[in-house]
Amino acid sequence: MESMPFHHTSAFVLTREPSGESMLHLRLFSAGIGLIHAWLRVSRKRTPATPAPDLFDRLDVVLETKNEGRTWFVKEHVVTRRYTGIGRNYASLRYASRFAALILKNPLHHDAWLPLFESLDHALEAWEHDRHPEIVYFKTLYLYAKGEGFPVREDWWARLPRARQSETELRLHRPLAEQSAPDATGNTKKLIESLESWLQYDHEIRF
Repeated sequence: MESMPFHHTSAFVLTREPSGESMLHLRLFSAGIGLIHAWLRVSRKRTPATPAPDLFDRLDVVLETKNEGRTWFVKEHVVTRRYTGIGRNYASLRYASRFAALILKNPLHHDAWLPLFESLDHALEAWEHDRHPEIVYFKTLYLYAKGEGFPVREDWWARLPRARQSETELRLHRPLAEQSAPDATGNTKKLIESLESWLQYDHEIRF
């Protein structure tokens, strides 16, 4: 079978694992292709001209496939954004990893790729600067549910007690810079647990 034309796209690195002595197996998420299994040949030089991608990096990549997109090979890549701050903050790393796992474990509708890519972009930027990691995850998870077409407002939100509805509105719509840190009673965590449970049991979303 002839190889498909090269495909140029932006993508986030959701996982990276060594594969053999000179390859990296990457799971990428692109607004134009969706989820991608990609293999990258790693240079053995001490100071390679192009650094190997790290977790959550945003890449500008040129990809090639020989089996209609089931497997891709990275022909060229440039790291356009690196989120080193996420790894230095446990809460940011935990929530970023949990959301990446959500993307990897569940089928994604084609129409949801671009808005999900943009949501992930905003979330990683906030996690990088330790801007209320719990609230960022909650907002991003809510947008994911909405983007997938689930009746998150009509069903999940409507079932909440009135006080929790007010808390939800505040966390979702007030800018992060204007929000106080989640309080000691853990209300934001409780909202996260409730929303995750609704997605898991009502809509078979895996975490």
